[in-house]
Amino acid sequence: MEMKREDAVDVLFIAMPFCDEYMPCLTLALFKSVLARAGIKSRVQHEYLYYASRIGLEKYRSIMQVCTIGYGHDYFACETIFGKAAHGKTISSFEDYIRWMQGKHLPGKVFAGRQREDTLHSLDLFQEAHAMAEAYLTEACARVMEQHPKIVAFISMFQQHNAMIALARRLKKEKDAPLILAGGANCEGDAGAALAEYVEAFDYVFTGEADEIIAPLCSRLLKDGTVPDSELPPGVVSRTRKITDPARITQDLDRLPLPDFSDYFRERDVLIPQQKGHYIVMAEGSRGCWWAARHPCRFCGLNGSTAHLYRAKSTDRFADELAELASRYPGSQCYFTDNILSLNHQKELPAALLQRDVYRNNRLRLFTEIKSNMTEEDAKRLAEAGFFWVQAGIESFSDGILRLMGKGVTAIRQVQTLKHCNAHGINVLWYILTGTPGETEELCREVNGVLPKIMHLSAPNTVTHIMFHRYNDYMRHPDESIPALRPDRGYDFVFPNEDFIRRTAHLFAPVEETELARYYDYRRLGPAYETLYELSESWNRKRQLLYMKDKGETVKVLDTRLISRKPLYYLKGAEAEVLRACRNVIREDKLVNKLSEGYEEAKIREAMAWLEQENLLLHIGSEYLALPIDRDTGEQRSESVISGA
Repeated sequence: MEMKREDAVDVLFIAMPFCDEYMPCLTLALFKSVLARAGIKSRVQHEYLYYASRIGLEKYRSIMQVCTIGYGHDYFACETIFGKAAHGKTISSFEDYIRWMQGKHLPGKVFAGRQREDTLHSLDLFQEAHAMAEAYLTEACARVMEQHPKIVAFISMFQQHNAMIALARRLKKEKDAPLILAGGANCEGDAGAALAEYVEAFDYVFTGEADEIIAPLCSRLLKDGTVPDSELPPGVVSRTRKITDPARITQDLDRLPLPDFSDYFRERDVLIPQQKGHYIVMAEGSRGCWWAARHPCRFCGLNGSTAHLYRAKSTDRFADELAELASRYPGSQCYFTDNILSLNHQKELPAALLQRDVYRNNRLRLFTEIKSNMTEEDAKRLAEAGFFWVQAGIESFSDGILRLMGKGVTAIRQVQTLKHCNAHGINVLWYILTGTPGETEELCREVNGVLPKIMHLSAPNTVTHIMFHRYNDYMRHPDESIPALRPDRGYDFVFPNEDFIRRTAHLFAPVEETELARYYDYRRLGPAYETLYELSESWNRKRQLLYMKDKGETVKVLDTRLISRKPLYYLKGAEAEVLRACRNVIREDKLVNKLSEGYEEAKIREAMAWLEQENLLLHIGSEYLALPIDRDTGEQRSESVISGA
């Protein structure tokens, strides 16, 4: 379906394939509002919607699935489609890439069963998409030029780099070619300098956050057509200004305007009409990670060099923004882009949203990422305010592995997070990571010992080998536990030369072949990892239940888990009291002391041992947690994980 012809515009923002078609681009929606404040007319063109419409939505989603964490997990897949169009020639060819994938080279994943079948099927789609790349780019170029923009500004995140480069090079060959800018996570630091140096189409590249400098720069360019290198603001490079400043950051997020998503929904309703009326909007409460500012998780490479520079909007400012979004898009899902929910927002935002009746009036359903040490009160508050989904920072159930990761949380408190979120109707997304440097097979067995007991809770989205990202602690502070690394071999199919790869690569992989084989299939780490794979597959195949209902004198427990010793329990006396007392994580000495007025210590410990034997009580270290979910807790809600389906 065709869009109507657009009027001329001063600045055209473009988001290229590939990214999820069911979500708008928050950064460009924000920049549109920033330019509007400065009196500059701009528009956001979501080329990934045009591409999805052209190739077909189901085909687009199948291709995306290959490069999505939690399923295919191949970061290079979509970039290969536009590799030749972008660079003319990459180090290794697209045909070589197809053969490579057929050889089971899929970073981090167990490439087996349905995932292997679906991915191999998707490779046919990749070849189809690769064949139509030039035709699509010709159409995209015409769409841009008919709007006569003076400036075209691209964003590049994840797998948008080659499509962006390919279109930029075509635009620069046009008569009355626009000035071309680029920015985004793929352009941070030296990666942005490499883009400006190697790709002649880009006039200026932002190497950090651009909220405060994009309007002044565009104003100057619209007036003068150029800006001398000596007058460029810090955080902008050109082909001749190669100084890479520290990544620029925006300190005061409260001063930012509300994002304008109107272009996205106007385009999507025409190009993908089957999604009309189904809204997912984006909101940003903070940038960086407050935990990284204290003690970063070693494996995390999000936010590049600025992860530790944590900034958050004030609670009232953020609540007002969410209320406005709810009013504009009633019944929508709202996806927070925060790496982690602010501690202040975790405590204060639910009350602020309830005060504004955001969920009750407009049914705004919220998704956010959280630290995996939530209390029951935290979960209750989030549920009441309209949070239906959270991505919890849960990666393991071994205290030893969590210490190696630098997580700052214990295994039993991660189980508590799952339990309380599920009890209050919040779906939890999470992943199991394997192969942490320093990890042993014995530590993996600890994880395997916990999993069968908690299969009534949200299942992991996937199990994957830990990955080595450019900005994570393994790269910044390597030690003897870190294998020798190089840019992942997948980049050979994506980019034209080794220097560009060295400066641009985000993902690194072991050099030594044995280490690499384990990286590509974590089951090769040992038999315990094969068991871990089988447990996770079993968990995702069948829903299991473990509920309790407290009837006063008796606690009734229903247990359908695979490890269930019997389906029904009617607990009384010390057994019932121990289960009640362990609703939240409690230390052994406090538990005994709490029940000591009613029962002798021997009786209490006998009840604890029996409940643990029946797999109704989780015991890790010196702490205990009752595993059944209370049927009388919270609001029982049935909603699928956030998606465009």
